[in-house]
Amino acid sequence: VLSSRRCLPGETAVYTSKGIQYIEDIKVGDLVYDSKGVKQKVTNVFVQGEQELLIIQSQIADFRCTPNHKVAVLNSIDSYEWKEAQYLKPGD
Repeated sequence: VLSSRRCLPGETAVYTSKGIQYIEDIKVGDLVYDSKGVKQKVTNVFVQGEQELLIIQSQIADFRCTPNHKVAVLNSIDSYEWKEAQYLKPGD
């Protein structure tokens, strides 16, 4: 949404200043929350067409993204690293 990874399906939920919205409904000028909870103004949106999606299964829910989407993987209670979805292994 913020000119970053461009690799989530349209029905992905995004936290915005107006509440939760689908990423496909986000427009330039909307205010969304980043991964640190900071409100950011959307400066660009991209329609990427159809792309391969992976299904990541977690303890909470399934998550769909493209293989190059970066996912936060916990190393410890207060530490994490970013990994592309295609490189995740069981237990990450």
